[in-house]
Amino acid sequence: MSDITDTRRTVLQRLVDNEGLAAVAKKMQKPASQIKDMLARRKSFGEKVAREIEKNYNPDIEAGWLDVADTANNLPVKPAEVRPSVKVTPEKLWPFTWVDEDKIRGLKRDDLIKLEAAILIAAAQTGLDVKSPRTKSGKIAV
Repeated sequence: MSDITDTRRTVLQRLVDNEGLAAVAKKMQKPASQIKDMLARRKSFGEKVAREIEKNYNPDIEAGWLDVADTANNLPVKPAEVRPSVKVTPEKLWPFTWVDEDKIRGLKRDDLIKLEAAILIAAAQTGLDVKSPRTKSGKIAV
């Protein structure tokens, strides 16, 4: 990988850390999965895509800001208690393209329980076993 691609990833990661993946993807007009894949080095992060997402993110900023290492250092960092800085790694990737991770993580406990039950029912109806080993006994882990 080139140094410029690493710089782009560093700046993009800082944006994701500060604003959240869904917000950055929306501003850049790209699927969140593409942003995650670029950060995880599964998708290329060349000149064409860099200029396109820069323009979509903020057309008022001069092109090339993703290529400047200082950009990452000059972005504000939100306090950890507001949004913990989580580096996107292949092990931590959200597996769903059409489900908004931030919305799921923002659900109240009761709504999460309902959603989890619906997922388990839908999975069972399609012949999939997605139950956690902790819950195979049929008891809900609370």
